[in-house]
Amino acid sequence: KGNLTVIKDRAPTILLLNTGLIQCLNENNEVTKQYFINNGMADIVNDTCFVAAERLIDLQKETAETIEEKAKDNKFYQAALERMKSFKK
Repeated sequence: KGNLTVIKDRAPTILLLNTGLIQCLNENNEVTKQYFINNGMADIVNDTCFVAAERLIDLQKETAETIEEKAKDNKFYQAALERMKSFKK
């Protein structure tokens, strides 16, 4: 739970991830990619972070409208929609 930042020369680490948001930032701390995941793991080694997740939503490819539509009959999309609303508060 909480935030994790992968920085240069970090010690190798393996972490379990809960359902939530993953953001990729550039050197100016601007968000370049966002994914909503359902449980997974992060393997951080040699200044690279590899993520494996049970399921993910690529927020660059899905619109809020398509996520709302899919949330009508899909529990994963319902959870994503609830979390995304909480991030906007």
